Amino acid sequence: MKAIKSNPAKTALIISMGFLVVFMVYRLDWAILVSLSVGLIGALFEGVSKLIEKVWFKLAKILSFIVPNMLLAFVFFLFLFPLSLLNKLFRKSDPLKLRNNSPSLFKNRNELISKSHFENMW
Repeated sequence: MKAIKSNPAKTALIISMGFLVVFMVYRLDWAILVSLSVGLIGALFEGVSKLIEKVWFKLAKILSFIVPNMLLAFVFFLFLFPLSLLNKLFRKSDPLKLRNNSPSLFKNRNELISKSHFENMW
Protein backbone atom coordinates (compact mmCIF):
# COMPACT_ATOMS: atom_id res chain seq x y z
CA MET A 1 0.00 0.00 0.00
CA LYS A 2 1.31 3.42 -0.90
CA ALA A 3 2.08 5.63 2.08
CA ILE A 4 0.20 8.91 2.19
CA LYS A 5 2.25 12.06 2.52
CA SER A 6 1.07 13.72 5.69
CA ASN A 7 0.23 17.41 5.69
CA PRO A 8 -1.93 18.20 8.73
CA ALA A 9 -2.39 21.88 7.87
CA LYS A 10 -3.81 21.04 4.44
CA THR A 11 -6.07 18.37 5.91
CA ALA A 12 -7.44 20.86 8.46
CA LEU A 13 -7.96 23.41 5.68
CA ILE A 14 -9.86 20.91 3.53
CA ILE A 15 -12.07 19.87 6.46
CA SER A 16 -12.68 23.55 7.21
CA MET A 17 -13.69 24.21 3.60
CA GLY A 18 -16.00 21.19 3.68
CA PHE A 19 -17.86 22.54 6.69
CA LEU A 20 -18.01 25.94 4.98
CA VAL A 21 -19.72 24.30 1.99
CA VAL A 22 -22.15 22.56 4.37
CA PHE A 23 -22.95 25.97 5.86
CA MET A 24 -23.48 27.55 2.43
CA VAL A 25 -25.76 24.76 1.22
CA TYR A 26 -27.85 24.00 4.33
CA ARG A 27 -27.48 27.25 6.31
CA LEU A 28 -26.56 25.42 9.53
CA ASP A 29 -25.04 27.83 12.03
CA TRP A 30 -22.92 25.20 13.77
CA ALA A 31 -21.16 24.37 10.46
CA ILE A 32 -19.60 27.85 10.21
CA LEU A 33 -18.38 27.61 13.81
CA VAL A 34 -16.81 24.19 13.19
CA SER A 35 -15.25 25.49 9.97
CA LEU A 36 -13.65 28.46 11.70
CA SER A 37 -12.51 26.35 14.66
CA VAL A 38 -10.89 23.63 12.57
CA GLY A 39 -9.29 26.22 10.29
CA LEU A 40 -7.76 28.19 13.15
CA ILE A 41 -6.63 25.10 15.04
CA GLY A 42 -5.06 23.68 11.89
CA ALA A 43 -3.19 26.91 11.21
CA LEU A 44 -2.02 27.64 14.77
CA PHE A 45 -1.48 24.32 16.57
CA GLU A 46 0.49 21.65 14.76
CA GLY A 47 -0.01 18.93 17.39
CA VAL A 48 -3.78 19.32 17.42
CA SER A 49 -3.90 19.43 13.62
CA LYS A 50 -2.00 16.12 13.54
CA LEU A 51 -4.63 14.67 15.86
CA ILE A 52 -7.40 16.00 13.62
CA GLU A 53 -5.71 14.42 10.62
CA LYS A 54 -5.33 11.08 12.41
CA VAL A 55 -9.03 11.06 13.36
CA TRP A 56 -9.97 12.07 9.81
CA PHE A 57 -7.97 9.22 8.28
CA LYS A 58 -9.45 6.71 10.77
CA LEU A 59 -12.94 7.88 9.78
CA ALA A 60 -12.03 7.52 6.10
CA LYS A 61 -10.78 3.97 6.72
CA ILE A 62 -14.02 3.01 8.49
CA LEU A 63 -16.10 4.53 5.68
CA SER A 64 -14.04 2.66 3.08
CA PHE A 65 -15.44 -0.60 4.47
CA ILE A 66 -19.06 0.57 4.45
CA VAL A 67 -19.63 2.84 1.45
CA PRO A 68 -18.50 0.53 -1.41
CA ASN A 69 -20.76 -2.26 -0.17
CA MET A 70 -23.73 0.08 0.03
CA LEU A 71 -22.97 1.49 -3.42
CA LEU A 72 -22.74 -1.98 -4.95
CA ALA A 73 -26.00 -2.99 -3.29
CA PHE A 74 -27.78 0.08 -4.67
CA VAL A 75 -26.43 -0.55 -8.18
CA PHE A 76 -27.52 -4.19 -7.99
CA PHE A 77 -31.03 -3.59 -6.68
CA LEU A 78 -31.77 -0.43 -8.68
CA PHE A 79 -30.30 -1.42 -12.06
CA LEU A 80 -29.16 -5.01 -12.45
CA PHE A 81 -32.01 -6.84 -10.72
CA PRO A 82 -34.80 -4.97 -12.62
CA LEU A 83 -32.96 -5.50 -15.89
CA SER A 84 -32.71 -9.23 -15.26
CA LEU A 85 -36.41 -9.42 -14.41
CA LEU A 86 -37.33 -7.56 -17.59
CA ASN A 87 -35.06 -9.82 -19.59
CA LYS A 88 -36.69 -12.93 -18.14
CA LEU A 89 -40.18 -11.58 -18.78
CA PHE A 90 -39.67 -10.57 -22.41
CA ARG A 91 -37.18 -13.17 -23.65
CA LYS A 92 -38.64 -15.93 -25.78
CA SER A 93 -35.59 -18.08 -26.46
CA ASP A 94 -33.66 -20.14 -23.95
CA PRO A 95 -29.97 -19.62 -24.87
CA LEU A 96 -28.58 -21.66 -21.95
CA LYS A 97 -31.09 -24.49 -22.54
CA LEU A 98 -32.29 -24.25 -18.96
CA ARG A 99 -35.78 -25.40 -19.88
CA ASN A 100 -35.26 -29.06 -20.59
CA ASN A 101 -37.78 -29.72 -23.40
CA SER A 102 -35.98 -32.70 -24.92
CA PRO A 103 -35.03 -36.06 -23.43
CA SER A 104 -31.33 -35.42 -24.06
CA LEU A 105 -29.00 -32.44 -24.05
CA PHE A 106 -26.75 -33.96 -26.71
CA LYS A 107 -26.90 -32.60 -30.22
CA ASN A 108 -26.14 -34.68 -33.25
CA ARG A 109 -23.72 -33.06 -35.65
CA ASN A 110 -23.47 -34.70 -39.01
CA GLU A 111 -20.25 -33.06 -40.03
CA LEU A 112 -16.95 -34.43 -41.24
CA ILE A 113 -14.13 -33.51 -38.84
CA SER A 114 -10.88 -32.61 -40.54
CA LYS A 115 -7.39 -31.61 -39.42
CA SER A 116 -8.26 -27.89 -39.61
CA HIS A 117 -10.73 -28.27 -36.73
CA PHE A 118 -7.84 -28.91 -34.33
CA GLU A 119 -5.59 -26.08 -35.52
CA ASN A 120 -5.89 -22.69 -33.82
CA MET A 121 -8.83 -23.75 -31.66
CA TRP A 122 -8.77 -20.69 -29.47
